[in-house]
Amino acid sequence: MKAIRGLVGKANRGASILVLVETIKPGGEMGFIEKLNKAIERNNSLLCVGMDPTRQVLPPGEDTFARLLSWAQALIEQTRDLVCCYKPNIAFF
Repeated sequence: MKAIRGLVGKANRGASILVLVETIKPGGEMGFIEKLNKAIERNNSLLCVGMDPTRQVLPPGEDTFARLLSWAQALIEQTRDLVCCYKPNIAFF
């Protein structure tokens, strides 16, 4: 079963709409919206960190995946108590 919840926000030059689809899991497991709401409450933040690495910010090394992983882990560790979520740019991962 899925529940659809919409969030609407206006930008200066028009409107943007974000629709979140939450899967309701059997057994009472927490869905995405519940996890997001808990993170918002816990950190008192609506900030989402976009994870868009560039070569300049990655640690040195030969293995690109290891460099990306190390960078992402460090970013999350440094911001985990300040934000409610992360948005990795899939093109980099």
